[in-house]
Amino acid sequence: MKTFKKSNILWFAARIFLGFVFAYAGFQKAVEPVQNFQAVVLDYEIFPYAWSMPIAIFMPWLELILGVFLILGFMPRWSALGLGLLSLSFVALITASYIKLGDFLKVAAVLEREVSI
Repeated sequence: MKTFKKSNILWFAARIFLGFVFAYAGFQKAVEPVQNFQAVVLDYEIFPYAWSMPIAIFMPWLELILGVFLILGFMPRWSALGLGLLSLSFVALITASYIKLGDFLKVAAVLEREVSI
């Protein structure tokens, strides 16, 4: 009989929780009209218009499928790696959008002003 350590139970709980977070987020985007998510993609002003529809169609399903894989324990390391890369790409996209639109400099100026008070 296999014994479970507390760390195994914590990893299992974290895997299930993160799987549900990503599966739910992907599901919410997938059931909405694709034009809604396409508008969000276009708001970042990073990708050309021609890429916005394929991204809006593909990304929610990728998020949903990888989240379900993580919940089910199907290739959990690959699923976690895929979701980690997806999260990293979201952070990079948001950062690039802020830098491109100049919002990053506005936020930095506000923070500098608040810190110097």
